[in-house]
Amino acid sequence: MRKISILCLLLAMMFLGGCQEKEVLVEEEITINMYYGDQIDIHDYLENLDSFYFDNNQKIEELTAGNHELYLHYRLKNDNTPYKQLFKINVKAVNLGYNMETKTINKGNYQIFNNELEAGVLENLDYVNNSLVLRDNQIQGSVTTPIYEAPLFSTIVASWNALTDSNNNIELMVRVRVDGAWSNYFSYRAWSKNKINYTIDTKDQLARISIDMIDILDGKYADAFQIKVFLRRDNLEISSPILKMFSVALDLKDESTFVCEDDYYQVVDIPKITQMDEPGIGNIICSPTSTTMMLNYLGIDITKGDFARMARDNRSSTIYGNWTYNVAAAGELGVNAYVAKITMEELKAFIASNQAVVVSIRSTNSNPLTGAPQQYPSGHLMVVKGFTIIDGVEYVVVNDPADPNVENVEHLYRVNELNNTWKGYSYIIYK
Repeated sequence: MRKISILCLLLAMMFLGGCQEKEVLVEEEITINMYYGDQIDIHDYLENLDSFYFDNNQKIEELTAGNHELYLHYRLKNDNTPYKQLFKINVKAVNLGYNMETKTINKGNYQIFNNELEAGVLENLDYVNNSLVLRDNQIQGSVTTPIYEAPLFSTIVASWNALTDSNNNIELMVRVRVDGAWSNYFSYRAWSKNKINYTIDTKDQLARISIDMIDILDGKYADAFQIKVFLRRDNLEISSPILKMFSVALDLKDESTFVCEDDYYQVVDIPKITQMDEPGIGNIICSPTSTTMMLNYLGIDITKGDFARMARDNRSSTIYGNWTYNVAAAGELGVNAYVAKITMEELKAFIASNQAVVVSIRSTNSNPLTGAPQQYPSGHLMVVKGFTIIDGVEYVVVNDPADPNVENVEHLYRVNELNNTWKGYSYIIYK
């Protein structure tokens, strides 16, 4: 529980005496990290409160996703002096369901970041400024997480945010538990911002990794996972890579029962970009183009072509749609980005909190998106930026980068059709 400095209060009363009209500014700032809609008890942060209110009587649970600064105006019990104190409130879009006490995931996603990185076994790493870095005298180190128990899942997709350059890298590896036995560690290969990155498909008797997805074999399910991340640099003269966060998205046997109760009929003002006019690669960069729309919206000045080259997976057949590499590249530019597995109701909750989402879909002539520039049997990514209802029919509002005319990138697709073509895999990108 946070306490106001007694000295601060005594000085305020000594110098201001009986002046009740002018508020005393408390120099200490308080930071609250929360999820959209959380109920926060201010008494957990300040003791002996008598009365209080935020600027404009703002209710914390109604704040949209993002970073907010509000002054709390209050009086203390047995003290009639009015005070004000700055609260910095960081609101994440949706609570994706992790129980810190039981180390159990109760939904399909989990982010491991900030001080939670310290919960693992660290080798030759230090925790500095909410991130993990190599110790000054080490060229390689690692963090191994605890074993995370989870509901039964058939697929896991991992992602990370780090800061790297051409002379250092990180490598994330995942293993899964099936019927009490552990798989090998599956690697996403060494990643560096300014090098040629590539994935390799591998398998063992329990699971296989293909590009970004680790699938459990033989129709079975895993019930736990563990992650190991290596940090490396070429020599001690090179700066350390900085690991900020890693995450997993699980395809659960049992779907989430979450229901969005907030108003999601709104549209986020995401800039429109077409992928089709990029020379040579325009027809295969839907993922980088969709991510670029989100980055531009967040104030990151980068073109779709430059971002595509950052996110490229240089495997035997070059691809630009590696989900993990796209969010890793976005993370290099200073935003938070991860792959998630969400439901339509959770997508609505993101939109309700003013958070657009990149979604991965696969449509065919027999399972179409009516009104799309084309059908996407090989897969496609686009930005869902809102919901609307017309003549009783519910639509998603999307920026579909496959439209060759930038003015026509915004499309309306029926919610039920999008849901039929989308397996829930998404990019969540925010500051």
